[in-house]
Amino acid sequence: MKKNLSLLLLLVFCLAAADLSAEEYKKKKRKKKRRKKGKKELAFMQGQKTIQPATGFFARSDYDSSGYGFYGAGVVDPGFPISLRGDYHVTDFLSAGAFFSRYSEKVTITDNTNPNNSFGFSHAATTFGIRSAAHKPFGARLDLYGGIGLGYTAVKAKAFGEFNPVQPLEGAGGFFWNAYGGASFYFIKQLGVFAEVGYASPWYPMIQTGISLKF
Repeated sequence: MKKNLSLLLLLVFCLAAADLSAEEYKKKKRKKKRRKKGKKELAFMQGQKTIQPATGFFARSDYDSSGYGFYGAGVVDPGFPISLRGDYHVTDFLSAGAFFSRYSEKVTITDNTNPNNSFGFSHAATTFGIRSAAHKPFGARLDLYGGIGLGYTAVKAKAFGEFNPVQPLEGAGGFFWNAYGGASFYFIKQLGVFAEVGYASPWYPMIQTGISLKF
């Protein structure tokens, strides 16, 4: 009798232990699912880093208003701008980083008093600065953002023409601020493209596009 009772108690204990183990497994499984759901892959996530090589064009101010127009009609031959930016995803919606760009152009002026006389300048601009942006990811592929930046532009001007009465453009470089907005679209987790528009004071509106590398 005692033996049967002991076996019965042992059986009840084993069943209770199995039931508790099954319940604990279910709880862990539910927690795992919640954690997995909470860490759903998005186009912008905290802790990631982004590098963006880019090109585009600067819709520059009218040189007639800068003093060049006093001497004659000016024609701007824009170069091929290049830029590189790097950002760190500080939070789930905020990034901070730095940027660098190079741009060159040639401004040719035809003398108002002598159409046979052409002269002008070649400009080379180097820009660098810092920037920050707020982001709104839509799934794992699309990231919309907008932000502001601060930087400095150094400009070198080289004159050309046999008779060039124009002084180099003064105040073309210096400190500036900019505001911008854009979107990144990722084909895969680490690789995508982006497009961006903005305005920088006092120089130019800008449009840029390039590759977005995320890691």
